[in-house]
Amino acid sequence: TRRYSDLGWIGIGVCLYYRKNYLEALHYIKKAISLEDKNAECWHIFGDIYDKINHNTEAEEAYKKVIKLDKENTDIWLDYSHLLLKQEKTKEAIKLISKGIKLHPQCADLYYRITAYLIKEKRMKKALACLELALKKDYKKNHQLFDYFPLAAKITEVKDLLKPYKKEYKESEYS
Repeated sequence: TRRYSDLGWIGIGVCLYYRKNYLEALHYIKKAISLEDKNAECWHIFGDIYDKINHNTEAEEAYKKVIKLDKENTDIWLDYSHLLLKQEKTKEAIKLISKGIKLHPQCADLYYRITAYLIKEKRMKKALACLELALKKDYKKNHQLFDYFPLAAKITEVKDLLKPYKKEYKESEYS
């Protein structure tokens, strides 16, 4: 049976994380993991903390653990791939996010993210194909691409691809 004493430690750790007290947060999250090592959310915040303090190896290990425990968590695919991208491991980030897409083919967030990675790799044809899929899945989330990768807004092909969806969305919104 699960002991719920880990939840208190997680709560304190998460609060400290959001206050940007990463080293203190780490202490509490480690305590929670020592009590319950199968909590994917705990491992995820653990990885996020290590990511924030630039301990990439530890962050990667924690993110791998989250994937083993909870493949359904779409955020882990985004966070782990972002960690890889920060380390200039773009090809690995693309492979990882592709695995996430295979598990979650309806998740527009993953398609917007892979679009950014593909643009970074100058693989425009594939990027535009992924962007089109993302737009079909959830046009309203297109800001994710531009929030994550602002340069995408300056690419003519991206702007051209958005036009018909923008028009269609406006028409359906006001009709």
